[in-house]
Amino acid sequence: MKNKILLTIAILFCTTTYAQEDSYGRFDMEGGFQIPILGATIAGSDYSISNYAFFEGRWQLKKLPINIGFNFSCTEVSQDNGYTYDNYYSAIPILAVTDYQFGRGKDVNPYVGMGVGVSINQLNDNSSEVHFAATPRFGIRFFKFINLQLGYLITHRDYSRMYVNIGFYF
Repeated sequence: MKNKILLTIAILFCTTTYAQEDSYGRFDMEGGFQIPILGATIAGSDYSISNYAFFEGRWQLKKLPINIGFNFSCTEVSQDNGYTYDNYYSAIPILAVTDYQFGRGKDVNPYVGMGVGVSINQLNDNSSEVHFAATPRFGIRFFKFINLQLGYLITHRDYSRMYVNIGFYF
């Protein structure tokens, strides 16, 4: 399943780079790392969140300081069993996102936004759960290619988490 997801992302990444600007606005693709701060609990045990990455595509509206797009991330949560870490579950949030930008076109561009969608959680017994997900977020885009973002994925209480995204877009 991971190979199919990565192949799909690679195809989207390659095909959308040609759509950088049109008569309505500009399209940006972003990729980077998601660093968890809080959350993703496993009752009664230590846990570790690893293998985290995200991809985002945004269409910036030409006449308004708003962008709309999609966000896709992949996270694995492992349980500490003494000397080894066993995979507890994998989480794949897929969200429609929108941001209001306070300084679009400037070298420092703060924004606030929201994402809404689903979180697909595949457990270690190969069963999966799908839950509604929402993500309030805010961040700053620097020098028109670096993005630093703080967000909180609100979904089922066992899978909710706060994170920092560090991404590069073009």
